[in-house]
Amino acid sequence: MSSHPKDKNNPRFGHLPLSTSGPEECALTGSALLRSPYHNKGSAFTSKERKDFKLFGLLPPNVQTLEEQVERAYRQYCSPTDALAKNTFMTSLKEQNEMLYYKLIQEHLKEMFGIIYTPTEGDAIQNFSKVFRKPEGCFLNILDQDRVEDNLAQWGDPDDIDYIVVTDGEEILGIGDQGVGGIFISVAKLVLTTLCAGIHPSRTLPVVLDCGTDNRQLLNDDLYLGLRRPRVRGKEYDNFVDIFVQSVGKLYPGAYLHFEDFGLTNARRILDKYRPEIACFNDDVQGTGVITLAAIMAGLHVSGLKLTDMRLVVFGSGTAGIGIADQVRDAIAAESGKSKAETAKQIWCVDRPGLLLKSQGEDLTIGQGPYAREEQEWQGKDHNDLLSVIKEVKPHVLIGTSTKPKAFTEEVVKEMSKHVERPIIFPLSNPTRLHEADPKDINEWSEGKALIATGSPFPPVEYNGRKYEVAECNNSTAFPGIGLGAVLCRSRLLSDKMLVAAVKAIAAQSPALKDPDKGLVPDVINVREISVQVAKAVIKQAIEEDLATEKEIPRDDEDLEEWIREQMWEPRYRPLIRVDKEKASKHGRGELGVGGVSKGHEPLYGVDLADFEKGIPYEDGRMDLCKMVIGPSNIPQLITSLDSNTFVCQFLLSDNMTGPVGARLISDFVLAHPNRMETWYLAASTALYELITKTSNLCTIDLDQTESGDEGVTHLFSLLADHHSPTSLRHVYLNAVGIGPSTCKSVADYLSSPHCTVESMYLNANPVGDVGASSFAKGLAKNTSTLRLALASCGLKSTNAKSILQALEGHPRLMALRMGRNFATEDLGMRYNYLEDDVVDSVKALVSNCKTLRMLELGMTGMTLSELESISEEIIESETLAVFSVKSVYGNVSPKVKLPVKERMKQNIRRFYGGIDVACFDAEEKRWLISPKDVRLIDSAYRNRDAGLAQRGQLILKKVWDDGMEIVRSVMNADDSH
Repeated sequence: MSSHPKDKNNPRFGHLPLSTSGPEECALTGSALLRSPYHNKGSAFTSKERKDFKLFGLLPPNVQTLEEQVERAYRQYCSPTDALAKNTFMTSLKEQNEMLYYKLIQEHLKEMFGIIYTPTEGDAIQNFSKVFRKPEGCFLNILDQDRVEDNLAQWGDPDDIDYIVVTDGEEILGIGDQGVGGIFISVAKLVLTTLCAGIHPSRTLPVVLDCGTDNRQLLNDDLYLGLRRPRVRGKEYDNFVDIFVQSVGKLYPGAYLHFEDFGLTNARRILDKYRPEIACFNDDVQGTGVITLAAIMAGLHVSGLKLTDMRLVVFGSGTAGIGIADQVRDAIAAESGKSKAETAKQIWCVDRPGLLLKSQGEDLTIGQGPYAREEQEWQGKDHNDLLSVIKEVKPHVLIGTSTKPKAFTEEVVKEMSKHVERPIIFPLSNPTRLHEADPKDINEWSEGKALIATGSPFPPVEYNGRKYEVAECNNSTAFPGIGLGAVLCRSRLLSDKMLVAAVKAIAAQSPALKDPDKGLVPDVINVREISVQVAKAVIKQAIEEDLATEKEIPRDDEDLEEWIREQMWEPRYRPLIRVDKEKASKHGRGELGVGGVSKGHEPLYGVDLADFEKGIPYEDGRMDLCKMVIGPSNIPQLITSLDSNTFVCQFLLSDNMTGPVGARLISDFVLAHPNRMETWYLAASTALYELITKTSNLCTIDLDQTESGDEGVTHLFSLLADHHSPTSLRHVYLNAVGIGPSTCKSVADYLSSPHCTVESMYLNANPVGDVGASSFAKGLAKNTSTLRLALASCGLKSTNAKSILQALEGHPRLMALRMGRNFATEDLGMRYNYLEDDVVDSVKALVSNCKTLRMLELGMTGMTLSELESISEEIIESETLAVFSVKSVYGNVSPKVKLPVKERMKQNIRRFYGGIDVACFDAEEKRWLISPKDVRLIDSAYRNRDAGLAQRGQLILKKVWDDGMEIVRSVMNADDSH
């Protein structure tokens, strides 16, 4: 008996900073609190909490219990009969009230398991881009490898994340390549770790590595949200995975990394690469192996056979099949003291061509190699079909992971039953329509002798009036407990012996040990108890191998079990205590586990103005106050509003008259919260240099149409050019600022500096002229970072345009160059560019030698038609250009010249964007060539609006600004209780 009394309000064991005992601190109030799924109690907020947190008037008056809420939610769940609709309802509930979501499932686990996980989750994944409403998890794509660490860093501090599930979406739940939709499997697995093992949901992180997709249906789907290109493989893929793993190790050194649903060629290889370095796990390889071996061991107990004497045939030698083989091989080796190579001889693996043979050479995967048999062993013997192998091997155990329906025929089962008293037969393929045999048939063909386990739930089977339970080899009884153990003891690695310990812990709880007619593995309904025992076994083994780094792990068995239970998260409401934001934890501020708007997704525009007037920012965490004539006196109220609205992660304040006092207040706020905002669009007068160099995530500055002028911009970029190290700055908007030659030199000096990180430079509608263009050319000649350069309507003539084109000719990264016309330039009095025949050779050289160029816009030119034709001949040879635009004052080139150019564009579009048609490219992808996704196309939200207003006259513009001030006052004075 433990010598320490247990006190639920003051738990002895506080390893995890988030527990479910005692009161919880919270700084959120009003509607912000109701929008936080981690703190929201809905109708269950007590009267005191409603008063303390300004909730009166926001909720119906009746205070309910969690149990009453569960009853209501269950009735709502039962209303739709369609499984996918139920899945969607549950996702929506999770976004509103996480506690209620988990409590509802906990109360109806068996009924809902197939809805929140396989098979229905597979349907949800296939429909990801159609049902998508709100991003959940971290989206990393292979085209932004240099931003992986930054994107991961936004999810917390080093001690904030315990468990990460990552997928590349290539082999999802038996339904194949699902691209970016794979994020749903990462989310679903983490839901199971919380339900089954009590991993705190706010300390988990679902991740998808978007490497493209080979799924033609997705590539041709107009709504598909992922990279629209064939799946990247080889060195580039390996480098991407490595950057991710190294970033995880750097940012979250204590996190446990769970690989999920990687493809056959990558799953084993990646696991083997990183297992010696970090605590990582692959459920398809190891989880399936653990639960299957546990079922086998229980079956061997019933049949009276020793593990070391067992012969096993695995039918289906993919990731899961080989994972099972590995687990069995390692267990036999540990039990017998033999080498793994020796014990592998007790396992025969069959795949599509038949038995795996060494003579198959390069056709064998890395995982299959150890199980391939020598050709001479089978000389003169039939090894091309399962029945022949069964006759020759006479196995005790037959495992099916082939997804080949009805592969376990009556002949196969009867042949096994001839040689083995209690044949162990597991048709494990999912979903159920793909299982190798129906348990009812296996039971009948074996005359009730077979010990059966499946990959999906089946009812009991009967033979001669006797009922036999069919065990479900559900990985959820294995991987959550393994992960819990590794997390709690902070294990440096996950060893083979730790997995064997997990196997034994599960097998020890088999109902068949007491009654041979019961299931071979414990029922999922008891999964939390199973997870406690698995975690305990894993921790003890980690201690024995000196892998556990947690210092205060109890050594007494009972104390250890209590230590584990007290750290398992439970879905129950805790009393909330209001604290000031400065005193609250990240969880109490609603920041833990909230990564803002996921990279690669546009914001959700079109929010009702009434919401904005109530002080509620847009759904994507964006507060847009651009061009609303905010002055210095407004800034203190604005800072107060930002303090209370902690979920704002994008703050737009361009083109306002903040003045030096307002600028200093904004600067102080940003420096006090250096990593809270993902994107800042700030007024020209703010202390931008200080913000850029002292914050870690200011990626965009937007000075469009401000009164910065030569002096302000020159000063900023002169400081940046002399700055001693790289910054996070990636995108610079300087359109229509009125900058001239002197400013061009300071910008060019920054572009040529070795620490320049800018990817997008927009300088449209500025009087750059000859001298400015010459400066740009010198700066660009030394630049290596720029992807996009926009110089439309800058008064460029052929001579200075030529120098810029020549400077960019060998650029290693340039993707888009725009030298045409910009919007509203006539109203603003700007000068168009005018390029003539003497730039033609430079244009052709750029197209020929810049191997990354995808977009080139030259606008209206003075080039003759014959020279345009010569450019077209070069374009036809380009293997990268997807967009090319040029016109001539002398008329149009003939269709004979145009058509081959268009055809080349189509070919390149298909090459880079996964075979989509031009219309789809124009609608979905073209804009991103010149406008990066991470600046959220703010142009469409307000810049074009104001350009149009300028054309209609200043009176209209003044009225809109006056109206805007009323909105600003509403926002500044908003109270969360209203």
